[in-house]
Amino acid sequence: MSNNRIIFLRHTKTKVDQEIPVSQWDLAEDGINQIQSLMNDENLINLDIIYSSKERKAILTASYFAKRDNIKILQCKEFNELDRDKGKFTTNEGYKEFVKKSIGNFNQSFNNWEKAGDALTRFDKKVREIDSKFTNKKILIVSHGIVLNLFFAKVLTQTSKTFDRWLANSFNNKESFSYYGIIKNGKIVKDILQS
Repeated sequence: MSNNRIIFLRHTKTKVDQEIPVSQWDLAEDGINQIQSLMNDENLINLDIIYSSKERKAILTASYFAKRDNIKILQCKEFNELDRDKGKFTTNEGYKEFVKKSIGNFNQSFNNWEKAGDALTRFDKKVREIDSKFTNKKILIVSHGIVLNLFFAKVLTQTSKTFDRWLANSFNNKESFSYYGIIKNGKIVKDILQS
């Protein structure tokens, strides 16, 4: 067993800008405040390694922890969100509907988005690779809501509940929003839905 403690952190709140691809969005002021509230969380201090997706919002979120702990961020495209850059910008309700269709139909693309099954496969493979590469490390992976909820639902063998999990873990659901989950030796120590 690798005995690594892997913390999966969702990037914080973003500034929606329909003029640029979603992967290039910045953090909102609320997002920066959310990071500040996490800086002293016992699960997020004394990190050994920090990974991030290659999307701007994840890199910016990771940068606060990297600066604090003087660690280089290792960027991996495998931790990117389900790719939606080629899709048309839509309303909040339209977005939820595309997420629901994507999660419910793993092998189909909707609105020109990446297939959910492909996103989960690349994410899961990279996590396994990292977990086998290190031993006894505290590893932070900063990623995104859809792909993180796909991954945690798979580990829990609750893929049929992925959309409900994603809804419960959205920025719009302030009562139950959680920023991170933890896995150690293939078992969930803290579910991403747990506050």
